[in-house]
Amino acid sequence: MPVADDTFAGDQSITVDVNLTVPGSCAMVWFRYRSGRGYQLTVCPDQVELEQTGGVILMTLGLAQPTALRSGTRHELSIAIASDRALIAIDGISVIQAAVANPDLASGRILLGVTSSGSTRSAEVRFADLDVRAN
Repeated sequence: MPVADDTFAGDQSITVDVNLTVPGSCAMVWFRYRSGRGYQLTVCPDQVELEQTGGVILMTLGLAQPTALRSGTRHELSIAIASDRALIAIDGISVIQAAVANPDLASGRILLGVTSSGSTRSAEVRFADLDVRAN
């Protein structure tokens, strides 16, 4: 589900509130996404992972195990991109800092999604208050 069409290259900030309403659910945010390529952030209760995606190939850029992220609770997720660095924070606490320096991925769409972790079959995430800014 596209949320915002092509964003401007350069510095950018994305904030959105997420609520992992069903245990085992994970929120997904793709940014600078175009033609199956871009950056993919997966936020689960036990793990946050930032990846560069090129179709079916994923390359991990950063991985963290947040302590404050709980299912059934609303959390603010922020992605701040300055120059060629991304800072991922949950509730104002930095969880991942990584390079997003691929010149072919300097702009693109922002998409929101949901997946499940482990053997959980159902997943549900509520998103609210999406704010996207090009700086």
